[in-house]
Amino acid sequence: MYAQLADNKVPSGITVIKPEDLAQIWYKPRDLSAYKKVIHIGDIHGCYKPLKEYLEDNGIGYAKIAYPTPADRTVVVVKDGWEHTFDIDALRDTWYHTSYLLDEHQSMGGMARKRWHNYKKQPLEMRFGSAFKGTFASLGLNPDRWKDKAAKSGGKSPVAAIIREKGTNGDREMAYTLWLAGFEVKDVMMTDLISGRETLEEVSMI
Repeated sequence: MYAQLADNKVPSGITVIKPEDLAQIWYKPRDLSAYKKVIHIGDIHGCYKPLKEYLEDNGIGYAKIAYPTPADRTVVVVKDGWEHTFDIDALRDTWYHTSYLLDEHQSMGGMARKRWHNYKKQPLEMRFGSAFKGTFASLGLNPDRWKDKAAKSGGKSPVAAIIREKGTNGDREMAYTLWLAGFEVKDVMMTDLISGRETLEEVSMI
């Protein structure tokens, strides 16, 4: 992809990452403060194909760096002539084994071993009522109602900040929930607060 872009004019506002710079980006935090918006898109959302078409139609270079393999349950890392396959299930066993060893000292009657052998035999199953459709319309909700309200009042939506750090879970779901509730949502890292890039002055909810 980089070789193809080398001989073509890249649209303004697009940063082309050289192959030799990828390792630094993957293993070191990248400063995204210069960007107004960063969009993270995965195949699981079913939006890769339309995004791919949009980028190609507008002459924007891109790189697909990974894709899910639910049937295979492996992660394959390839760099130049080097390739390694990680077995997800085997790695889960390795990860859980330390918990099992600790559990042995905290429980009796062989329960630790039973949990050790049973932990991955609990598939996630969800059952919804026949009337459940999972749509806003079926619940009588309009996700864009706050836009109409803001347009009529001429006022700005209240701002909510989600403060997170490495290892944080559920921040995207929380951001979407707050957005649906009518907030303008800001993603704030602890480093933003420490460095002074973010002061939370305009924030109404944390």
